[in-house]
Amino acid sequence: MTDFYALIKCQHEHVSTKPEFIYARCNAEQEARNMLDNRVGRFTQDDFISFFQYCNTERVPLNNKTTELKGHATYRRFNPAFMGNNRKLLLSSIEELNLRTERLWKSNGALPEALSRFWSHPQVKGAGIGFPSMIVYLKDQEKYNVWLPSLAKALGYFKDGDKFSTTSRNIENYLKFNNAINDDLRRPFGLKPQEVDYLLYFIGKSFSDDNGIVSG
Repeated sequence: MTDFYALIKCQHEHVSTKPEFIYARCNAEQEARNMLDNRVGRFTQDDFISFFQYCNTERVPLNNKTTELKGHATYRRFNPAFMGNNRKLLLSSIEELNLRTERLWKSNGALPEALSRFWSHPQVKGAGIGFPSMIVYLKDQEKYNVWLPSLAKALGYFKDGDKFSTTSRNIENYLKFNNAINDDLRRPFGLKPQEVDYLLYFIGKSFSDDNGIVSG
């Protein structure tokens, strides 16, 4: 059985606190935030492609057996949320995507309500839960986290079977996911926002390895 606390402590101490790790993610997030500040609602296809790349930027270990970081950034942080078919679907409705993105980014103090509206109306193809939660995360990353099925599943392992459904896209489930991360991961371990998804990835992988499940 995996000792998740020991796993998180180890990865936090030896990987995710490294300046290069934090810088790659913080810098890319700020570039994405700058794009939203300057051009939200008017993104071209190339703008969205650049934005997705910033969202996916990371610098992580060479492999699972070392804490030595790669010598360059890669673009797989939230892969496949902003890659492949999801990206094609998102780019197939740029006008609607621009409208929804602008409403989320300019929602000010009403982020939960804006997110609820995003999910309650006909959705932008490919947006799912990852894209709107990324916008919310970039707007207020001290409170919100990116919501993806793989991260919710890993959090369930860490929380000893507690389930964080991504099937029902609603604000109640999203806030439950955020509260658990903030109360049981961020604050106890003193994590920066950029560390959360990386450490959840290791929780999920460790559980799969323990149970003989081959990771993708």
